[in-house]
Amino acid sequence: MNRRRYLILLLVSFMILTGCWSRKELNDYLLVSGIAVDKSGDQYSVTVQVTDPSQISKKSGGGGNSPIVLYTQKGKSISDALRRMTTIIPRQLYVGHISVLIISERLAREGITSVLDYFTRQVQFRTDFDIVVAKGSHAESALKILTPLEMVSSTYIFDSLKTSQKLLAPIKIEKLDDLYSTLESEGKSAVLTGLEVTGDFEHGEKMDNLKESVRPAKINLLGLTVFKGDRLVGWLNEDESRAFNYITNNVSTSGFVTACPKGTGSITYGIVRSKTKLKGSVKDGIPHINIHIRSELSVDEMACDVDLTSPNTIVDLQRNASSYLKDLIRDTIDELQSKYKSDIFGFGAVIHRSDRKAWKQMSSDWDKHFAELQVSIQVDMKIREIGAVVNPLTKKEEKE
Repeated sequence: MNRRRYLILLLVSFMILTGCWSRKELNDYLLVSGIAVDKSGDQYSVTVQVTDPSQISKKSGGGGNSPIVLYTQKGKSISDALRRMTTIIPRQLYVGHISVLIISERLAREGITSVLDYFTRQVQFRTDFDIVVAKGSHAESALKILTPLEMVSSTYIFDSLKTSQKLLAPIKIEKLDDLYSTLESEGKSAVLTGLEVTGDFEHGEKMDNLKESVRPAKINLLGLTVFKGDRLVGWLNEDESRAFNYITNNVSTSGFVTACPKGTGSITYGIVRSKTKLKGSVKDGIPHINIHIRSELSVDEMACDVDLTSPNTIVDLQRNASSYLKDLIRDTIDELQSKYKSDIFGFGAVIHRSDRKAWKQMSSDWDKHFAELQVSIQVDMKIREIGAVVNPLTKKEEKE
């Protein structure tokens, strides 16, 4: 290619790349931070949370108005509701950076396929937002609450999910792609984190909720929801949700409290690291899962009359902690097998990988096989840190 043809080609490229025919001004849009979807009769009720940057910016100081504005509209579908929203908003919605999608419990119990179908088809949505279920109340209630530190409730929920999963592990962050993939897969049911709004709903919508140290209205994260297909069928409590995360190797750091091995009192452990391995097999037509968990612990608090300098004491504490987690996991699996018959742990996927021929025969009625599944649990916990103070303070007897 000669120099002249090269310059012509380069000039044409610049004209194409720098053209402004498709330019979109930011002032033409309203920035959506969160979306809530409810069911109202046979219609969908969609609420969008729009942020006002002038009220959020620390530099401007704001004008004392609410940092968020909510718009709600009903329609025969989610798309229909959002299109009808143009009759009540002054500008077009920009949804490219939403942080959370909240689905009401009622809608989740009816099925979330229609919700996911809309959000996966629309190219303007990114897939890195969190999906949660609002327990009891309407999903839009969580978007109405003004929260301190993060004045925008959708951002508050997004950050709370990330912190809670890292430090306590009673929840599971689920993005759009992950949830869609789970629902499409064989041998694994979905879970979503739940939340609820407590306190004075009406007060929580006012600016005063940001000014009071004890908030009248709060957004609380709950445990996990249990799905069967695309329908919500139940809830796990905090301990059961934590057991789920241990089984599925979704614990980085966490903690738990157990009774002292001997006598009264309690001991609090922190999880330094944890690793879970699952193995599957089929014997005489019966599926079997082996769970092996290895965790390293720190002693965070001690209210037991024990000698931590003694190797025998450490062995007893490790055995006690291992037994606690093993029992918790056993109880959680029994609950899922007997009450819900929903394989949220992905045991079916493990059997599929280990014995494809057997899985082919079981896959059509896996719920039945899951209910009869034999599970072996092995938990090995090692104490690696006991803290700066070796032994706990002992109570001094009062002098008569």
